[in-house]
Amino acid sequence: MRIYLEAREIPFQEHDISVDLESRRLMTETYDSTETPTLVIADEVITGFDPVRLDQYLDSVSSSNPVPES
Repeated sequence: MRIYLEAREIPFQEHDISVDLESRRLMTETYDSTETPTLVIADEVITGFDPVRLDQYLDSVSSSNPVPES
């Protein structure tokens, strides 16, 4: 997941749920996820690593929120 996000130049925060109990609680209670990786973008929770699904989601988000020209 890290390599995928870095390749697309998408900023992210990584949490190690094996040592960070608060992050584990947040993942299971707030996002109702027990699977890793769990990716949260705005209100969307994506579990597991499925590059095709991620590409489709990210493309749909970027097309609905175009970056203004500088």
